[in-house]
Amino acid sequence: MLSHLYDAHNRTATYSELALAAARTGVEVSKEHPHKYANLEFGSLGKLLGRTLGMEFLPSGKRDDPFYSSSIGVPSSITPPGAEFELVMHHELAKALDRLVGEGLADGINNQ
Repeated sequence: MLSHLYDAHNRTATYSELALAAARTGVEVSKEHPHKYANLEFGSLGKLLGRTLGMEFLPSGKRDDPFYSSSIGVPSSITPPGAEFELVMHHELAKALDRLVGEGLADGINNQ
């Protein structure tokens, strides 16, 4: 899913798109609500990443817990009303992944 977000146009994707990318690798994802898989997995990754780096998370608009994926990216500012939520990868994360790729340390992340 991180590779998909990294490779996506403007490094922007919906959680359904991220989940479908995971499904292409053999992960079982709900066909009715694929975004739930990505939300859970990216939330876990984001929580680990953010806590490791000492980041402050954005607040969640729908629950009391923070928006843990905010360590990976931010909500798109141009998502049309009623459209599915889109996550835009932080530029700094993309640059870090670029560096890891350049050093041969990131399998599955492709340079654009």
